[in-house]
Amino acid sequence: MPPLLTNPQQSVSRTYTPTEKFSYKYPRSLDLRPGSLLHTTIVNEVVQRARASKAVIDNKVPIWNKLERSLTAYVPLDEAERHVKATDARKPVSVVVPVSFAVLETLLTYNTSAFLTTPLFKYRGVGPEDQLSAALLEQIIEVQSRRNKFALALYTMWRDSFVYGFGVCTPTWEVQYGKVRTRSGNGMLATMTKMFGLGTGKDSTIEQVIFEGNVLSAIDPYRYLFDPGVPVSEPQKGEFVGWCLGENYPKLLSREEYSDGSFFNVKYLKDKRAKSTIWMDNSSRDPYNTGSNLLDGSGAITSPIDVIYMYINIIPKDWGLGSREYPEKWLFAIGGEEYVLQAEPVELDHNMFPVVVYAPDSTGHSLLPTSKLEMCHGIQEVIDWMISTHITNIRKAINDMLVVDPLRIHMASLRNPGPGKLIILRQSAWGQGIDNAIKQLPVTDVTQQHIQEIPFLLDIIQRTTGSVDILQGIMHSGGERRSAEEARSAKSGAVSRLATNAQIGMMQAHWDLQRMIASQTQQFTSKETWIRVVGRLQEVLIEEYGYTPGSPNTVFTKPEDLQCDLDIIPADSGQFGGESPELWVQLLQIAASSPELAQKNDIYRLFLHAAQVGGAKNIDDFARRPNPMQATVQSDQQIAQQSQAGNIVPLQEVANANIKTGQGVF
Repeated sequence: MPPLLTNPQQSVSRTYTPTEKFSYKYPRSLDLRPGSLLHTTIVNEVVQRARASKAVIDNKVPIWNKLERSLTAYVPLDEAERHVKATDARKPVSVVVPVSFAVLETLLTYNTSAFLTTPLFKYRGVGPEDQLSAALLEQIIEVQSRRNKFALALYTMWRDSFVYGFGVCTPTWEVQYGKVRTRSGNGMLATMTKMFGLGTGKDSTIEQVIFEGNVLSAIDPYRYLFDPGVPVSEPQKGEFVGWCLGENYPKLLSREEYSDGSFFNVKYLKDKRAKSTIWMDNSSRDPYNTGSNLLDGSGAITSPIDVIYMYINIIPKDWGLGSREYPEKWLFAIGGEEYVLQAEPVELDHNMFPVVVYAPDSTGHSLLPTSKLEMCHGIQEVIDWMISTHITNIRKAINDMLVVDPLRIHMASLRNPGPGKLIILRQSAWGQGIDNAIKQLPVTDVTQQHIQEIPFLLDIIQRTTGSVDILQGIMHSGGERRSAEEARSAKSGAVSRLATNAQIGMMQAHWDLQRMIASQTQQFTSKETWIRVVGRLQEVLIEEYGYTPGSPNTVFTKPEDLQCDLDIIPADSGQFGGESPELWVQLLQIAASSPELAQKNDIYRLFLHAAQVGGAKNIDDFARRPNPMQATVQSDQQIAQQSQAGNIVPLQEVANANIKTGQGVF
């Protein structure tokens, strides 16, 4: 392994000549053998950028570690406190008051309520001809979001932004392979097939694509690589962006098998513990270091491999990767800072780095923003100190603090801590009383005001972060009684503050993410699929196109059905909870009772918005859908006349005709 450079900006120069040789066929006829000039150039360029980015991240690591300790309620015991616990495990020692944890939970609860709707991402077509394809695409992406659990990655991204100042997600297209079992069956057709020797009658399995779609992954801020020349909140403006992941050999080898030659050199990593010298375990999220015994060198159960994935906007001619003299985006993967595992141009239709950053507290100018929890961490430490010193004082006060004359008292009897203590005076002190033999020192509690002062500090934290009591579901009793209108106004004001941060973060990350996922779905989808028709898609099919979905409310889609020009539909302001449900209900009642307002306003859409502001997530699913097949009752004579005129035909004749022509009913 190469040594860790003292200066991260220093250029890296290393050449590897492995003893093993494997017969790899590299893409684009490039010489990417370990030890070659091109291979060495790529490794040096990528690692140099990684070190430059890591030098910036390292400046934040100390405060991040403090924030993590405040969230885990873990305080390392000093020598005195270890002695206290060893003497009596029931005695309290220093604690962390979970104020930051409560703030974090409030912020995450708000984002979860505002963003995790159904469908998760909404689209509309640009022109009339794009409406159907946009509706189909929306349903396809909703299937991907449920199967690949987009919500979990979004939750992690939000949490990282509140703790570290920014959160990162990357959408990648993944093709999942698996075995599909074909069963022979037990019916008459299967029996006849066996009789005539046309089949074995046994189950068979074939390996094929079982699912393809976007996968959303959250990137650890400790291992995120961004261009220090631009703020972390603007990844698309930088020259490069990437991250380091902890992989393992079987996983990488499996990726190489199904990559069609775009992933290579993995076999050089076999039986190697290819840990990066850049990424040491400098996080405090695991205060008890429970996993270190698996990764500490010889005898380790696992053999981890750190892989740097980096997207770089390069000039191929300067790197020896082609003749093009203008920039284009490439993806590189470096295993253990030693082997190039991937080097290919990023041929994405959206032409962006597939990375989004959620940093609602960013100033737009600073490289790394200050998170909400970081802003209040100093007050958190004061609260912890107040509680800890008060506990220390109580622990000291409940123990006897005695001044003793050892010439008059047997010290051995005094040290007996048990109940019913019997203290024996020496014979020379008999009959002289005990006033001058032993005396307890008075104890003054200088920390008695600490508990009364803590609510003041908590109020400062809540005012700073916007996570006030009413948003935490806490209503204080006592004092002047607040009216319902005052409570609603206070909640609305607090929610509006959180909504501002959420909307900024939505513009930073969610909009780009929504575009990327749609574009990658259009670009890479290769399989036909059935999707369930509900909500807006059913409305588009029936009302605008006259299609009747098959049973049970499904429609067959092909990749070409998803191609269209589309716009994203941002989250509606009602989702953020800053509006008053009572106000919208009143407006709906006024509009419904006024003929003039009813004529100028869409009452149904007004009702949908009021329901959404009130918290309903899927009210549109209950809307009555028009049925294009209207049944009418006619007499036999009328039916005969219409049939003779050719206006109606029996349903069975239509079905038979469709079967003969190979057509189905859509």
